Amino acid sequence: MCRRLEPGVRAGATRWLRLLGALSSIAAGDWVLPRAVHAQASVPGMRGDWGLKSGSQMAPGEYLGFIYQIYDANKIIDKNGVSIPRVRLDQQAFGAFPAYVSPHPIVGGHWGVYAAIPVWANASIGVANADVTTGWALSDFYVQPIYLGWTFPRADLTTGFGVSIPTGRFKDGATNNTGLGMWGYNVDAGATVYADSAKHWNIATLATFQTQSNLKGTNKRPGNNLTLEGGAGYAFLKGLANAGIVYYAQWKVSDDRNFPILRIPRFNGRNRYYALGPELTVPLAVKPLPLVMTARYFIEMGNRVATQGNSFLVFLTAANPFIPKKPNPEDE
Repeated sequence: MCRRLEPGVRAGATRWLRLLGALSSIAAGDWVLPRAVHAQASVPGMRGDWGLKSGSQMAPGEYLGFIYQIYDANKIIDKNGVSIPRVRLDQQAFGAFPAYVSPHPIVGGHWGVYAAIPVWANASIGVANADVTTGWALSDFYVQPIYLGWTFPRADLTTGFGVSIPTGRFKDGATNNTGLGMWGYNVDAGATVYADSAKHWNIATLATFQTQSNLKGTNKRPGNNLTLEGGAGYAFLKGLANAGIVYYAQWKVSDDRNFPILRIPRFNGRNRYYALGPELTVPLAVKPLPLVMTARYFIEMGNRVATQGNSFLVFLTAANPFIPKKPNPEDE
């Protein structure tokens, strides 16, 4: 049974929950708590955007992907695992994912670059006495100019550095923001390990550490995050298809600074998210250009000081691979 808020706190909590309408489409859980405890501010990033083979770099080539995500949360969980009832948060995003991986070797691997561009995003929240929506608008961009990958007989490795750019609509305190009003800086490293020489069975993890700037025009600064994403699967159709179980886990690892005071002791803690679900990747076409679809569904469980719900992501990617030319015997 969900524990109810005390009457003297309920009105303040409702006003606080209205702030969730300011979430961007790529973050959830804008927790505003006392400076003396762990404020829980949103940070840039889409949980679950990497799944199976998260530690593998895309093959050399040019890519254009399209992403649709919906995050449906009907609970807010406190530090003790007790939920606040009558809460619903819906977030949707549609965006583009251009990428390039060079065919020319560098430091034993390959260099690449990619971007996540949320073309349209919205968020809405409904509580007992509040119903807020951001409407559809541009959200924050993400660019990773350093994207390095290495391939070995039984493993792949990848690492990189990326930047979140505050291009979405943002005003401190507004309830219709579709951006977070801050720069974010990511460093990641991942590995995919294969259990057989044919690279059918695969298990992968990508670890990302993220730090942020102050919110635009304020001295507020969210704490740092650590995120793990990956899964275990089986590849088939000559490696073009993959199916398995995926997960993500995210922890706030440092305190937020200078966020407004709202004394709710049950939310005195840093947030954390855990999710598990299926993933399927299948080719829709091979010629003239490969067209691949990936679908992931996550069920969150065990979250603390955070929203909790389900997330569905669909990726549609067109590829223009760089195919090495076969040597001409006449040239030998």
